Amino acid sequence: MRRIALCVILTAFIFAAFAPLAAAQDNPEYFVSLFKSFLRDIEQKNYVKAWDSMTVASKNWIAGAVTDAANKQGKNVTRSEVYTLLENDASGTRTTFFDSLNNGWTKDGFYQTMQAAKFTVKSVTKDRAVVNVMIANDSKDFQVWREGDTWKVNFFEDLMRD
Repeated sequence: MRRIALCVILTAFIFAAFAPLAAAQDNPEYFVSLFKSFLRDIEQKNYVKAWDSMTVASKNWIAGAVTDAANKQGKNVTRSEVYTLLENDASGTRTTFFDSLNNGWTKDGFYQTMQAAKFTVKSVTKDRAVVNVMIANDSKDFQVWREGDTWKVNFFEDLMRD
């Protein structure tokens, strides 16, 4: 009897752990919501949440961009060092990056433009979704990847890809 109860509990636990992943695949609008939430988190300065919702690839892109800028200013840092500073927000590195980005986007009207954009889910697989963002007659595809048991937005890497 104990064995049956243990099996039932383990099965319920496994289902509960993977249910959000399956639910996301069954509801493509989940990916649009995730993408919009990511942008809203940046706008509202919830940088920890925004950072945590990004793919490792996007984080690496940011680390590379910050490294390049720092090295042009005569600082000798590696991408790995900068990634660690961003990950831990050491010396306010992540906050400074997002504050700068946020200020630029606010001045340029980026948030208003994105609110008027049309979001469409182009495809969903078990590990990846593609969200198309259409602004006027221009469109761009952004990926949402499953990393571990969480869906993550690949915003920065995709934004810079042609």
